[in-house]
Parts: sequence; structure tokens; C-alpha cells
Amino acid sequence: MGGISEYFYDEVKFFDRYIMNSPVLSASCYNVTKDVMISNLAARKITPPEPNAEFLSFALSKCPDLKDQGSLTRDNLIKAAALVGDKENQLNFLRSFSRNGILELYESGKSQKYLIYDLMTSEVTCFVLTQLVIMKETDTGDVIACFVTKDISRLKHFRKIATMAINSICECISIIDTQERTVSFESVSDDLTRHFNDVGIDGKIDYDTTFTGILDATAKEDDIPISEKVSIENLVRELSSKGEYIIIYNLETKQGDICRKQVIFQWFDNDHRYIAALQSDVSTTYREERYQLDKLNRDLNLKLGKDQVTGLPNKNSSEIQISERFNSKNSAIMLFDLTNLIYLNNTVGRDIGNMLLYQFAHIISVSLPAGSFVGRYTGAEIIVMCNGMQHGGEKDCLEAIAQKIGHYNSENPDCLIEYVYSTVFASDYEDCDFTKLYAEAFRKLVDAKNKKGIPAAAEGDLNYQLQEMSSKSRELEYNSQHDGLTGLLNKTTGLENIADVAKLYPRRYHVMFVMDIDNFKHINDTFGHDFGDAVLKKTADIMRTQFRPSDILVRYGGDEFIAFMTNVGGPAQIEDKAMNLIEAVDKMLFECGCRKTGVITATASSDSTGISIGIVWTDKPAVASEMFVQADSALYDAKRAGKNRFEITRNMGIQE
Repeated sequence: MGGISEYFYDEVKFFDRYIMNSPVLSASCYNVTKDVMISNLAARKITPPEPNAEFLSFALSKCPDLKDQGSLTRDNLIKAAALVGDKENQLNFLRSFSRNGILELYESGKSQKYLIYDLMTSEVTCFVLTQLVIMKETDTGDVIACFVTKDISRLKHFRKIATMAINSICECISIIDTQERTVSFESVSDDLTRHFNDVGIDGKIDYDTTFTGILDATAKEDDIPISEKVSIENLVRELSSKGEYIIIYNLETKQGDICRKQVIFQWFDNDHRYIAALQSDVSTTYREERYQLDKLNRDLNLKLGKDQVTGLPNKNSSEIQISERFNSKNSAIMLFDLTNLIYLNNTVGRDIGNMLLYQFAHIISVSLPAGSFVGRYTGAEIIVMCNGMQHGGEKDCLEAIAQKIGHYNSENPDCLIEYVYSTVFASDYEDCDFTKLYAEAFRKLVDAKNKKGIPAAAEGDLNYQLQEMSSKSRELEYNSQHDGLTGLLNKTTGLENIADVAKLYPRRYHVMFVMDIDNFKHINDTFGHDFGDAVLKKTADIMRTQFRPSDILVRYGGDEFIAFMTNVGGPAQIEDKAMNLIEAVDKMLFECGCRKTGVITATASSDSTGISIGIVWTDKPAVASEMFVQADSALYDAKRAGKNRFEITRNMGIQE
């Protein structure tokens, strides 16, 4: 057993670095394979009393695996667990240190586990840590578990630091003396020791110049120097108000590697002279967060932005932008289909298919009249909308596309662009909107495929039916995301998109407008609901002209609307936007005959119309739902103040 004892004490020595040489209360070895205790290496043994019948029943009912363990080791474990301060930690203790729990941990490839808890006996009450080290005995192959329990009561008042330290997450514990203005390093990992040697840190050093100067030289920050964040004055100020202060920064090693570091600061003593700082490497966590953020970015692009293959607006964005620009009198829709895309994907792979789709989309984009809209609608379809195009006007761009594709195919005979197209004009249909015109364009595209034999499309043909279903499903999807009257995003989709943008870009300047038409019921009662619907449509049209294509516009319900902007100049620009909205709506209501004057007045009668706006802005990470509550409250402040006006408030962001 000499080898096991030597290894065990090495582990204890390693462990001491992280908890600053705390005293050992007890230590022991357990042969898990044979289910027997081997030895007790305790420096200070604690004799637990016999647990009562109630606790025995509790332990066996919550941990039935204990029944499979030998009575001697099981009883010792239950006695030890009875000293743990609360039920949750008692259960964790039993499950972690039972024979089955140790074997499961070992079989999972792990060799250590730590628990911190309050230990309460008639002899001592303290905050303790128990470390489990698992190894295999060389001669017999038996699994051996070694336990050490240490008194870490000096760490009790900052449990977070203790928890990180015992789980080996920390790589440096340092103590800052705010009076002497020095810093000393109590425990440093091997990697960080090498970095300290590289930059000249050794033992206790001056805090203000040497230490913070080194930090500024090696830390890569986007905003203010890290020395300002960790100045003693700022640390004292933050800890006095919050009790804890956390910073995260990027550190560049001598080899040029960039590591993500987190430092937690807390008072180390009751007199508030010493500050304990625990630094940990969170590079892995940061990479995982970046991956999730990138995934969210990709998902948001799918919902709001660009197609990943062609770089064109995707289906959702295409529908929004076409609906905003659509003119029922002079809009034309053109659909192009890369008919051999599925064949290429299935035979030579998606990389080749995507490359060809990109070339196809690029040729179409550069061959269209100025001002045309181009997007990837779905699958192999590229959608185009041209305003002002009359019958025959499409011939020039179709000839240009055919010429460019012919040139491309002559240079790439092994990967040809094969396509069909259709063109429809809004002027050919009565009461036409984008959805109806697209359905007709799609039907003509199917006919064009049929003429080329791709595939036959008799009414009873499965392919034809699938295409019909696809067209209808697209229409249903669009309708499920948009308000049927105004064409703006509906409440559910709009709020989801706003929440996504706020989460994706937490550091940008965000503004939310919540708008409500004043006395809209009076408009409906006086002029009729059809007239009221027309006012809502015109209000939505005004929003489209006043806001940018990238802004999120929502009909929240009834006569209430939301607009969400990001990357805005500042409060002055917000106020200008609000005044322009009020003036535009006021002019529209005056021209409609439901407002008696076109001049904005300071007071409003009970039946006067206009628009009231509540605005919230923030330049810090914020929760979209909280911004809405604040903007909605500001809206009602505007109404109480006389209507047809705006009120602005600020969101202070997520408080750490």
C-alpha cells in the first residue's frame, strides 16, 4: 500500500495549492472492488454519532443502490452523510461516495470529484471540502478511492470562489492589499506561472504600476484599458456596492495565443482591507458561447436576412421586401428555376450544386434593370420583382440572361446551367397582391417545366400535386407570420424577431417604438370599420417609408404597432424620427377627413385623432420583453399628457 499512500499524499499536496493549505480533518482509503476500508490517514478524526432511524430510512429510500453495498462501508457512509448540513448536499454526498457512484465516475473516465458543504457535529461546525481521488492498484487491478476532508471555513464567506477553486477551474488566487497597494499570488497554475515568468511577475509586487501595467500590455480589450477596470479605487467602489465584481478579458501569451480569462473579486476580510481575486480560464466556455452565438446568427439570417449560398435575400426577407414594394398596377414577378440542381446535388454533391446555384443567381442579378429586386425564394427558385415593367419589357433582360448563361455553359460543358422561367404582370389581374401573383407565376413555371418534360404535370400527377401543395404551404407560412390587413409582421413573429436581434447584438444601440392611434374607436364609430381598416393600412405604409428596410415593423394588435431599430445615432435622431412619424400620420388623418386640423396641438379633445408613441432606447445588453414593457408604459404617459405626442425613456440593460 506504500505506492497508494505516496500517490494519495501527492494529490493532497496538489490540492492544497488551490485552498491555501487548509487543515485536514480526515483522510481515508477505500477498496471499491472488494468493498472494504483499507486505512485511515486522518490528521484529525471526526467520530460521527449513530444516525437516527428517520435518516436511515431517508438515505435508503433516496439511494436504493446503497442496499447493494456491504453493511460496514454503507453504515460508515450514512453516518458521514448525517453530518452534512442540508438534505440536498446529503443526497449528493451519498450518491457521489457510494460504491456504485464511485464506480460510475471511474467508468466515465474521471478520476476526481469534489464536494463542499457545511459539516456539523458536537465537536466542530465548519465549512469543509471533501476530495475523492480514484485510481487502480497496479498489482491487483482493484479500484481504490482516496478521500480527504479539509476545513475551508476561511473561504465560507465567498462560496463562489471556493466552488471554482475546488473544481480546479481557477488558475490563480491572488490577494490585493488595498492599503499597501500590493498584490501577492497564493496559488498559481503551471501554465500561468510560465506566463508570469515571461512578463516578469514574481512574488508580491506593486499593484498600481507593475501589475496593472503588465495587464495592459498583455490584455486585449475592445473598450477601456483593463487597468481602469481593476484599479483599486474601482474595485473598492464595485465591491462596496455589489459585494462581488467580475471582469472578463482576452490575454495574449508570449507565443501569441489568445486566452479568455474571467476574474472574480470579493472581500477577503471583514475589515475590507484585502481583496481576493480568483482568475479562471474560460476559453472553452467562450468558444462554446461563440459557437452558439454564430448558430443564432445563422438562424437569424435564415429568418430575417440573407441566403447562405447565393448571398441574396432569403425567402422570409424576400417576402417582406417584395410586399413592401409591391404595386398592384405596375409590378412584374419573374421566377427562375435551376432545373438540374437536385440532379447535381444527388450525383456530384451539394458543393457543386451550390456553386452552380450561386453562378445562376449572379447572372440573373447583373442582367436586370436598375431597381429590380432579386432573392432566393426556395430550393432552386430565384424570384425577381420589377416595378414599372410593361409587357415586352422583360425581353431585354431575358435575352441578356440567356446570353450570359450560354457563355458560361460553353466554358463549363461538364456542369451546365439548365433553367426555366415565368413572368407575370400585376396589371393583368384584378385586386392582385404579391401572394396571388406569385401563385400564378409558380403555376406558369410548372407549365414551362412540363413543356421541357420536367416532369409531366397532369392534374392527377403526383409531382404536380406536390408542387401545388408546396405553393400553398408557402402561402400558409407567409400568412402565419404576417398580419393579413397591413402586411407587417404579426405579434408572435415580430416579438420573436426582436428578441433574436436584441440577443444577437447585445452591444448595439437599440430603440423600440410602441405606437397607438389616438381615439381609433371614434374613427370606426364615425366612419365605419372599412374606413378604419384603410387608416391602419395607411399607417403601416407610413411606417415602411419612415423606417429602414432592416428595421422590424410589427402590428401588435388592433391599432397598436411596434418598430424596432438597431444601430441608431442617438436620442436626437430618435426624437426626429418620432416627430416625423407624428407629422406623417397627422397629415394622413387630415387628408382622410378624420382630423379637423393638420397642425399638431398641445392638447387633444376626447375625439381628436393622431398617434401617440412610447419609446425606449438602450446602449447596453437588454431583454426585449422588458424594453416593450417600458415603451408601453411611456406610450400611456404620452396619452395621459395629451395624446398625439411621444415620450422617451431609457433601459439601463441587464444588471449583473
